[in-house]
Amino acid sequence: MEVALPVVAKYFAVTVQCVIVVAVSPGGWVPSSVIQVICKREAPKFLRNFTTYVQEKTKDKEIMF
Repeated sequence: MEVALPVVAKYFAVTVQCVIVVAVSPGGWVPSSVIQVICKREAPKFLRNFTTYVQEKTKDKEIMF
């Protein structure tokens, strides 16, 4: 009789896809080209900060399925 051993997942083996949708409404007083430049600069900064936050909060915890 074979006994199934529990599978231990590691964080490096887990991938996550995240989709962020941003709606910016400055009220019509800012040109759309300015909004696009700001979003291109701020979105990667937000993702870096968010990734760091999640990694810090989950580094000592087990993966829960």
